[in-house]
Amino acid sequence: MTRSSGSFIDSVWRSPSGGDAVDDLRGALAELEVALRASGLLVGAAVTVHEGSQGDRILVAHVVPCAPADFRPAALLEHLHATLPGHPIPSRFVLVDELPLDRDGEVDRKALVEAQPQSGVFSSAALIAATYDPLTAQLAALWADVLEVAVVLPEDDFFDLGGDSSRAARLVLRIGDVYRVQFPVHALYEARTLRACATVVRRAQGGEDALSGTGPERWQADARLPADIRATIEGTAARERAPAGAWHSGEVFLTGATGFLGAFMLRDLLTSTSACVHCLVPADNHQVGMLRLRQALRKYGLWQEEFARRIRVVPGDLRRLRFGLDAAAFERLAYTVDVLFHAGDRVNFVEPYLSHRATNVGGTAEVLRLAATGLPKPVHHVSSIAVFGPSGFFGGARRVHEDDDLDDYLQYLNFDLGYAASKWAAESMVWEAARAGLPVTVYRPGFLVGDSRTGAGDSDDFIARLVRGAIQIGAFPDLPRQRMEFVPVDHVSRAILHIAGQADHQDRAHHLVPSESRLSIDLNDFFALIASFGYRLSRWPYRQWLERTSQDCRERDSPLYPLLPMLSERVYKDELTRWELHEDTPAYDAANALWALSTSGLEFPAIDRPLLEKYLRRWLDADRLPPVRAVAAGRR
Repeated sequence: MTRSSGSFIDSVWRSPSGGDAVDDLRGALAELEVALRASGLLVGAAVTVHEGSQGDRILVAHVVPCAPADFRPAALLEHLHATLPGHPIPSRFVLVDELPLDRDGEVDRKALVEAQPQSGVFSSAALIAATYDPLTAQLAALWADVLEVAVVLPEDDFFDLGGDSSRAARLVLRIGDVYRVQFPVHALYEARTLRACATVVRRAQGGEDALSGTGPERWQADARLPADIRATIEGTAARERAPAGAWHSGEVFLTGATGFLGAFMLRDLLTSTSACVHCLVPADNHQVGMLRLRQALRKYGLWQEEFARRIRVVPGDLRRLRFGLDAAAFERLAYTVDVLFHAGDRVNFVEPYLSHRATNVGGTAEVLRLAATGLPKPVHHVSSIAVFGPSGFFGGARRVHEDDDLDDYLQYLNFDLGYAASKWAAESMVWEAARAGLPVTVYRPGFLVGDSRTGAGDSDDFIARLVRGAIQIGAFPDLPRQRMEFVPVDHVSRAILHIAGQADHQDRAHHLVPSESRLSIDLNDFFALIASFGYRLSRWPYRQWLERTSQDCRERDSPLYPLLPMLSERVYKDELTRWELHEDTPAYDAANALWALSTSGLEFPAIDRPLLEKYLRRWLDADRLPPVRAVAAGRR
């Protein structure tokens, strides 16, 4: 029986035998390449290891056919099965015109991996394209068009073929248009293959519900602190702890430094303390990691060359056990750092819980593992007010307190984003670690917006896309009683670092939001403020606005296309969308944060006209917003 490439690669990758396992893998790849070239069907062939969208590893063969027009993939597969019985066979094949070479004239395997995916891809699953049923054939054509690939086969995975949240939104819209069914985007993330997708569409045509997604039972199970981490915490909890602010002149571990908030935290750590900062960066080596940090900080105008001497790059991945470090390297890191700031997470307004789980929940577990190893170290965990879900709509408390039990809000997360559920599970795990004896502090920011001084921010985030989309059609949705807890990223960063140095605030949560509700802004008032700069914006009922936005997405490039599933899927009584359910936003009590910040001089500013002008100018400079005159001219 032929071994699957995925199980073979994963077993080798995790093998404790180290170098021997790597040699085994190299030998297997070389053997495959020899067999491929011996088929007589190819001019050249190279096999690489490719990481799929779920972190699994598969073999990919890059082949140059002798006669592309007459090439038969099935014949090549038959040859491999006959030549290498029992040997792992590539899961995917990519047809290329030629193999790239490096400066030494060898095959440039890195270039091949980075070129994935591309057209001319076929699967080693049974080649049964000719026996498609009509529905599967139609869906295959939709997939191929959205993914821009030549062939899609029944066992092909949408995301391994190059699908992302934007392409997923396009496919979901196309399926809804063609089949007139409700096809929620989470169903695509669960039914990832063409065959499974066809099954879900067929169920929807018969009036059955799509796949159910995940719910509270799964989230609660994922929120449990792994037993080995709990045991480590309990075994070290009695050890003496360093003073709360000792890390200011020591060694700091930071996740998320290439993200929005993390970039500002790295800047502030390097300018307000003398600490060295160990940054976990998704990179293959230290050089690439440092390059990514430079790029991230330069994006917001934060980088200073002198920062480099106090940064220690830790190449790693939040999704993997011990961040992908070997046991010895992980332990050395644990005995080196004095404190952990966990700001790294995955934020996507379309992807379901399962797509956030590995990074946001699994990554938090690994941060806690690092904190518990050796001397117990304080963990400063960046959560979100999203953990409370749309509680106001369902008659929840009108005022949410920092010390409220998160379990009381779990029921509301069924109607919110997968991101919110993942942050709930991650924070719940952090509190379990605190009960076991680990020193933790939790921060729940509101909705992050740009630097209050320069306006620098993410010009492609949800709010920026929403503003651009509204300006593009000349209207915004009427969403009364939805208060936006906007908080400038620089204030949030400074607040976290100020609170982190105070022993009295360990084992507490802190709402990093404006101190009074009147300092926040309702969504309708926010758009009225946008209009005050000269943009002509009408207020439309939500259904009318959504219909026009959906049509705009079909007719031209719309900034709201990637967000359309979140905006349009009806999650409550088959009537209301996630966004509509955030009506009657509760007040977020910030007593702990106000107490901790009372000596800092920090106050979260209101989003008023001068501050909004900074953000609009940055979007204009980044070509993410049309000038008022251009919009007016386009509507004449």
